[in-house]
Amino acid sequence: MILTLFLYISVQLVIPAYTTATSSSTYSYISQTYPASRTVDGDVSQDVSRCSHTDDKRGIKEAWIRVDLIKTFSINSVKFWYRKESK
Repeated sequence: MILTLFLYISVQLVIPAYTTATSSSTYSYISQTYPASRTVDGDVSQDVSRCSHTDDKRGIKEAWIRVDLIKTFSINSVKFWYRKESK
């Protein structure tokens, strides 16, 4: 009998202050900006003031974010935390 064992390992590839991120645009409101670097800062609190946001100008057809992990990895899944809307 042959027993096959699959081992699932979840590894955090984003290292705050080392991993970089860029986005298609950056949202600004008054003197506050929401840059792509907030995507990889390790803060997953979902507070709207701590998130990265792309701009909301008219005519934008798509938004993207690029995360540079420095090395090449085979990635099976990616988890995003969506911001929590304040009421």
